[in-house]
Amino acid sequence: MKPKQVHVANDGIAVVTSRQLQVDCMTTDQLKGLFGPDADAKTLKYVDPNFPDTPVTLFAPGEESGTFDLFTEEINGEEGAQRTEGVQTSADDNQLVTGVSGSPGGMGYFGFSFFDQNQDKLNAVAVDGGDGCVKPSLETIQNETYKPLSRPIFMYPSEKALQRPEVKEFMTFTVDNAARIAEASKIVPLTPEQVSESQSSLRSGS
Repeated sequence: MKPKQVHVANDGIAVVTSRQLQVDCMTTDQLKGLFGPDADAKTLKYVDPNFPDTPVTLFAPGEESGTFDLFTEEINGEEGAQRTEGVQTSADDNQLVTGVSGSPGGMGYFGFSFFDQNQDKLNAVAVDGGDGCVKPSLETIQNETYKPLSRPIFMYPSEKALQRPEVKEFMTFTVDNAARIAEASKIVPLTPEQVSESQSSLRSGS
């Protein structure tokens, strides 16, 4: 049977710099010029002459991270493809926050929630995915105007599985408690409207 697509959360990646390295907006091509597999830029000025000439120290999640997979696919054009020299990686986003905020030329990317909790230490870079500069926020991630570094998160139970009471109850619980689950998971919650749509979909079976 065809699986049902149930919207349960949202996800977004924040591109950030230290407070000392103020950069308002970068295009996806400029980000690729820093993080791409063939990149060797040592300063932001290398990808745009209007950017600071401060030597950059780059930070990124490790290869085991879904954030790494999404960023490399959307920015570098191939999942898992990223420069290996000049990038410090960690599986712990808190370590990445410490690294970026503690380096005058610190720059990196990680889950939006970790930026949201550390706004006093970091500067969020708006991303221009082709439609102009958009800053990461709960709203721009939820409505997917923060492109291409935001996405909805779905669960895919089969129609047959949803006929089982325990599966239906689990999915209903997941949607009804989407805000709490997102907070605990450090991802972006559904909007109230998105919760209602997912609840209606589960009730109707459509």
